[in-house]
Formats: sequence, C-alpha cells, structure tokens
Amino acid sequence: MMPECEDLHSYADGELDPARLPAFETHLVGCAGCQQDFKDLMQLAALGEEAAARAPARPRVLVLRRLARPAPLMAMAATLLVSVVTGAVLVRLRPASGPELWLSDAPSRVLEARVSRPEADRHHPYSVARAGGSFVARPPSLTELGALERRGDHGGIAVAYLIRGQRDQAAPYLQSAGEGPEADVDRAAAALLRNEWLEALEQADRALRASPRRPQALWNHALALAGLGLHQTAADEFDQVAGLGEPGWSGEARSRAADLRRQIKAREEAWAAFQQARRRLLTEGTPLSPEQIRSAPGQSRVSFYDAVRAAPSRERVLALLPMAELLDQLAGDRAATDYVRRIAGGDFARRRPLAETYAALATGTLPAGELGPFLDRLRASKESDLLLGALLYQPSLNGHLEEYVRLATAAGANDPWFQLLAEEKQGDAEVLQDHAPRAVERLERALARCEAGRLSYRCLVLERSLSLAYVMLHQLVLGRDHAQKALQLALRDGEWLHERKSLIDLGQVARLQGDLPLARAYLEEALHRSGGDCREMEAIRVNLATAYYNDFQVAEARRWLRPSAGCLPPVDLAYIGLLSDLSRRNPQPEDGRRITEALAASRASGDMGPGKRALADHLEGRFQIERDRAAGQALLRRAIAGAAALPESDASAQKARTYSYTALLMDAGKHGEHAQALALFAEELGTQPPAACALGVTVDDERTLILARGPGGELAAQYDGGRMKRLETVAGLVPARLRKVLDGCAAVQVMARPPVAGLPDLLPPGVAWSYRVSRGALAASTLPARRLLVTGAVPPPSLRLSALGSPSPAGAGPSAVVLQGAAATPGRVLEAMKGATEIQIHAHGLVNPERSDASFIALSPDARGEFALTAEDLERARLPGRPLVLLAACYSARTAHYLYQSHGLAAAFVHAGAKTVLAATQEIPDGEAPGFFDKVLERIRAGQPAAVALRDERVSYVAAGGGRWVEQVLLFE
Repeated sequence: MMPECEDLHSYADGELDPARLPAFETHLVGCAGCQQDFKDLMQLAALGEEAAARAPARPRVLVLRRLARPAPLMAMAATLLVSVVTGAVLVRLRPASGPELWLSDAPSRVLEARVSRPEADRHHPYSVARAGGSFVARPPSLTELGALERRGDHGGIAVAYLIRGQRDQAAPYLQSAGEGPEADVDRAAAALLRNEWLEALEQADRALRASPRRPQALWNHALALAGLGLHQTAADEFDQVAGLGEPGWSGEARSRAADLRRQIKAREEAWAAFQQARRRLLTEGTPLSPEQIRSAPGQSRVSFYDAVRAAPSRERVLALLPMAELLDQLAGDRAATDYVRRIAGGDFARRRPLAETYAALATGTLPAGELGPFLDRLRASKESDLLLGALLYQPSLNGHLEEYVRLATAAGANDPWFQLLAEEKQGDAEVLQDHAPRAVERLERALARCEAGRLSYRCLVLERSLSLAYVMLHQLVLGRDHAQKALQLALRDGEWLHERKSLIDLGQVARLQGDLPLARAYLEEALHRSGGDCREMEAIRVNLATAYYNDFQVAEARRWLRPSAGCLPPVDLAYIGLLSDLSRRNPQPEDGRRITEALAASRASGDMGPGKRALADHLEGRFQIERDRAAGQALLRRAIAGAAALPESDASAQKARTYSYTALLMDAGKHGEHAQALALFAEELGTQPPAACALGVTVDDERTLILARGPGGELAAQYDGGRMKRLETVAGLVPARLRKVLDGCAAVQVMARPPVAGLPDLLPPGVAWSYRVSRGALAASTLPARRLLVTGAVPPPSLRLSALGSPSPAGAGPSAVVLQGAAATPGRVLEAMKGATEIQIHAHGLVNPERSDASFIALSPDARGEFALTAEDLERARLPGRPLVLLAACYSARTAHYLYQSHGLAAAFVHAGAKTVLAATQEIPDGEAPGFFDKVLERIRAGQPAAVALRDERVSYVAAGGGRWVEQVLLFE
C-alpha cells in the first residue's frame, strides 16, 4: 500500500487538508486499488442511507473510524450492514445536501465551462485559483455520489467532479453517461478542462445540432472557438448567449464578447501601426523602434531589407545600423549588420535612382506597367540585392524562378534568411507544378534548418508551404499540423496577415476532412478579418460553399458562392468544380457562362501544369455531359488520357482521372448502359470486365450506381440520383435484388470506388468476397518463399497498451524472419518486408488523428522514438515478393476516404505490391485472434482462394460460438 492510500478516507469524508488535495487526486487517478475502494465506499454509503431511511426513527450514532486500512473492505461492509440494522453506522460519512453537491451556494466557480445539470449550472463569478484566497471546492459528498451511483446516474457523478475542476475523476463516468445533448455538453466541458479545443468544439457542436439554442452548448462552443484563437466567431457565439437573458450568464457573456473584440482590435491596430511605421521607414528612413522589432521580428526583418534597398544615400543606410544590430541579436548572427556595411560602401551615384524606384515599388506607388522595365534596369546594373527584392513584387515568380533562386542562393552564402527563402520558393513552385512529394522533401529539410536557427518568420512561412504541399497529397493530418504550427507562430510574433492566411489554410483542411463545423469556424473567422480583399474573400466563400455542398446543404452552398458586394467571382478550378456540381443539382441560367469564362481565364493564366490542364478538361466535361453527352464524354476521355501520361504523385492528374471515371460511370448508369458501366469499373482498375461474380459500387454526392454480375454472366444494376445525406455506412447499400443476382457465386470480386472502398458490411458475412483495389495485373514474384513474423512489439509506455498474445515464432518455419520485442521497429519491419512472400503482423492497431488520417500499427520505438507504421510509410515501400499480408491488429482495415482515393493500411500494402491483405475494421479480441487467423492462413496455404478461406473459417468460427468480430475482417486483393 502506498502512503497516499492513507488519505482515501479523509478524502471521502471531505476532510482532507486542501493543501494535500492535488497530490492525492493525482495519486487516485493512477491507483487502481484506491479507485475500487472509493467506488465500494460510494456504494456502501448509498446502501446505508437507503437502509436508514427504512429503519424506525431513533437516535443514530455516527462514529468516525479512520481505518489505516488494516480491516479489509469486505469486513468493513459486513460491519456497516450490521450497524444499519441497529441504527449505528461505524463509518462516518459527512452529511451532504443538494446545494453542497452541486456547489449552487458557492461564492465563485472554478470551472470556466458550463455543465448540463441545472442545479450545477447556476451562475457564479469565474475564479482562477492562483492565490491562496481563491475558492477551493470541497470534494463531493460520498453519500450523494453513492446515491447517484445506485441510480446509475453517471452523468450526475461526472458533473459533480467537473464543477470542481476534477477532469480525471469525471472521465470514466462521462464514458458511461450515454448519448444526447446533455452528455455532449459535459464532454465538451471536460475537453475544455484539458485544453482540447477541437474535441470540445466537436462535442458542443453535436449538442447544438440536437438543440440549437441550448445555452450551455453555446457557451462551451464559444470557449472552444476562443481556445483555437477564433476570437471574432467566439464573440459572436457569446453574443447569442447574452441574448438569451439568463441571470448572470448573459452579463458574463457580454463581457467576454467585448473582451475578445478588444483583443482583436488591439492586434489589428498594432498591425496597422506597424504598417504605418514601415511606410515611414521606407520613405523617410525612420527606423522601427526596439519595441516594434521585438513584437514583430519577422515583419521587421522583411521591412529592414526593403529599407536598405530603398535608401537613396549612404547616410540613410547607416542610420539603419542600430536596427540591424537588434535584428542580429534576435537571430544570433551578423547578417543584417554585414549587409548594412556592405551596401553603405557602394556607389550611390549609380544606386540612388534605382533605390528611389524601389521605394515606390515597396510602398505600392509604382505604376503596374513600370515593373517590367524596372526589372530590366536592375538586371543591367550590378545591384543584385535590389533585383532579388523586386522579383518578389511580381504577381508570380513563374518564368523567373531560376533567376530568383540563383540570386537568393548567392545572398544566402552570407545570410541564412535567403538560403531558406530560396528553398521555400522552389518548394512552392513544385507544389504548383504538381510535384508535391518533391516539395515536401525540400521544405522539410529547410524547416529543420530554420528551427535550428532563430528565424521564426521563415519557419512560419515554411510551415504554411508544407501545409499546402501535404494537402495536395491529401495527407490531411500533416497538412493540419503544419497549418496549426503556422498559426501559433503568427499569434506569437504579431503576424496579423499570416494569422489570417493560416486560418484559411486550416479551414480548407477541415473542409477536406468533411468537418463542416470546424471549417465554418476557421473560414468565417478569416472572413471577418479579410479587410475587404476581394480575392481573399472569394476564396474563403468558395471554401465555405464547398463545405456546405459536401454536407448536402445545396441552397446554403449557392448563397455562399454568390460574390461579396463589389467583388467578381474567383477564377480558379475549385470554383469551377463547385459551380459545375451545383448546376447539376440546382441549375441557374448563368452557370454556363460563368463556367466558360472561368475556364478560359484559368487556361490563359499560364499557371497551369499538365495535371491542372487535365483537371480543367475534366471540369468542362463534367459540366457538359449533363447537356451534350458526346461533347462531355470526349472531354472526360481527354482528361483521362492526359492524366495517364503523368506520375501518380501528380495529385491534380489523379483527381482528373478519378473524377472523370465518376462522371462517365454515373452517365452510363443514368442512361441504363450497364455493360458500359461495368467496363468502366474494370478499365479504371486496369483489368478486363469480369465475366461473372462481380459487384461494382460507386457513390458520388446524391448519386449511387451499383452493378451485379451473377455466376452465369447475368447483369443487373441500380442507379439512384436522389441521395439526401452523406454516406456513413454501406450496410444495406446493396439492395436485396442485386445480392440475389450473386447467389451461386463461389467468390465475389468487389470493384468499389471511394468513399465505399474499404468499408465493412457491404455484403453479408456468408458471402465470400474481397475488395479489388489495385490497377492492372501484378507480375509474379521471383523471390523464394519467406515468411516475416512481427510479434511482441513494445510500444511506448505512454500509450498504456497491454501485452498481446502472439503465435509462437517456432511455428513460423525455419526460413522465417522474426522481428520480436524491441527489434520490431518500423524501420526494421519495412526493410524486412522487401524480401517476404508472407507477412504476419501481430500488434496493436490504433486510430489517432494526431498521427495519421487512417489507422496505424504501434510497434517498438526506434532510436528517434518513432513507433508508428502508417499508410504513408507503406506508400513509399515496394514489396517485390507479392506477399500475402495478415494484419492481426485492431482497426488495421480502417480507411480514410477522400473524394478521389481511399487511404489506409490495407490499400497501401496492395499498392506497394502485396497480392492479398487480411485486415480488420474494429477491435480484435487478443485471446481469439491468433487461432482464427492461423486457420485462415492454413486454408490459403493449402490452395483455397483467399476470399473463400476467409468466409469458410468465419462461418465455422461463429457457428462454433466464436465472436462476431470476425465479420469485420476484410480481404483486399
């Protein structure tokens, strides 16, 4: 027994010294013995109260026996029962009343959030416990907690802990508190206590969807928005609470809204003041103050470089020396000081007119038509630093990138700022040219160098560039993480402009993840701050419209797509794609003209690489096929051909290909051309149309097409153009009449497209079926048979994962490679896979959006602490052994679905070269997994087709009384 356990009874009685409360509560969270004893005490207390209520009225003796726990709990229980009968209770439990349990008479509150129970939701001033005089709530009454426990009121117990700020004690009761808006409100409060803003926002939003004016949900939603830095939208939410007129809460809501708006105004005014100071720096040579430099070091350095370039004399340059010295002090080098001294020693008779023109360029007063001639003058001069700066004032570096990189690289020999800038601009160009993987490698290297130094502004911009690159690759978790880091740096360093742009980046990621509430929160906040910039405002509105469209709110999407007053519609492919879809579901007379004009402008911009040209062809074809089938089909075929000539890493090309097949498939289904549709399913996979026993499934917005080919070649189909909500499950998606067509099939090959591919329950468990996920036929392996067994991995203790039972390494065979225990790191596993023809991984599978969009396998950490084997890792791997892969890991078939691809471990293994993959979509019972999977493998090794082997063993296993988890094991081929 640990010493802290001695405090349990004092804690239960509410008499523990407040100074010892934090230490004991920390102990209680991790001590299973104290947790169980505490629960027993609650139940005994409730039993005593219940028996006392039934006993005849007589004097009761309440005697405290502060046991040093020599007496076992069961003996204590027996004593208590006897005492109840005689009217004496030998364990004193502090009498408690409702107000004390719910703190309804407390002078202040320690929980900033609100809870669902009206008794606990009375308004008190919020008190942050920073000083000894702050209100400290006593622990909840054991008697009343026991009574709540007896009633099964776990939500009430959770609230009693939450209002005391005891999030860990509340956690297990929140898990069992059931569903509904009340539980969602309380879970949001718990997430707010943990500073988990995204989780709190999601829970509060769920409560608001069920009850839109619920004040507690609005309040918690506003707190979550404020925690995310979305102060304007948070203030608007608090305004809604204030409008409800609740005593106390309305006044605090008004005060909070005003405070948030003051913060926004202060930051905006600071930014405006900085811009004014910057203008004086460029036009008059007035240096920025040390306070301004320290508050916005990145923009100060940008302005410093422009000021040196704009300085018309040696004296004006030297006047910037104190500013340079402070910038060098912040950066930890001498680059700015050396730059001042070098330029001050130049020939200002030649430089002065160029510097004066540069000042006009940097302050926005140079006429647009004069930029080209000015660049030519700079090229003819020897003032390379002026040319380096002026090139960035062009709308695009397109056509000048090589020149810019050469100049920046030369400047970077003395100044790391320009080394990083050269890498950043090359990475940005690679993203625009659809070479996102190359960009990621370059930008990650640059970011590592940046973080090793002290140039946080360059880190901020690199984080934003990396976010865009990962979004282009649809690695949305990484895209979100880098955008969040950029936002944090922008908030810290006073970068108002990048703060707004990072909000847009995060809103776009949330929209791509299908999270409408979060997308709205980020994008509406950015719109509040857009300052009338039409280009930015319309980009935000297109993102918002797309988020609503993806949520099947077509009218709301139309509303957001209308340009702001005084602005023109944007000219980009995202706008064209959304307008094309809206014109199918909610056509308007001007749609055709707008699409034609936007496409013409996009193609004429000169910014389109071949991938985006294919995507533009697709968008035009997607619109036209609803009006002129032949013309639309021709454009879609052109898009597919254009994409086929480009690498799979070109995200725009892959979107053009996938979306074009979607349009062609839905067109064929709509017109009853079922054989043509089946041929399209097969063509997309690079194979011939199946002669028998096949199922084709595709879902796109409101449209669904399902084809079934039976054992005799008979073909039946169903096309539905009236879906009213997003696809959440495929259970029941295939109608009974099409399932009947498949009767008699030994095994069914399922050609399913995103977002269906990889979902369980598409066909009944008694059917042998598999997902076909690769393109084209795989060449047979020439490697000798070799098994790889990964077992007994030891994930980091912080994950709190139990040890797993695994097959014996001795049973893997004499030629097997066994990676076991600490040796089972991601790097070693990936290396060993290259020579394997059969791979078994017995490990924990986890779903954690912080690590990967899909599930990942938790292995032993390597020297850098990396333990996760992800789909992203496998996408870079090659498996020439064409292995059979068994993933005996929970959630290993869990797939993230994007509009143009399904992303997960199983599909990644197939794309890497695996012939067959077995994986599960849910938790796997540890004691049952090895036996079941061993028998499936035995059947496959004996020559039985994998789909049949899985089905037969599944049916046999369930018939013998095994768990139905085996019905969630999927086969990918």
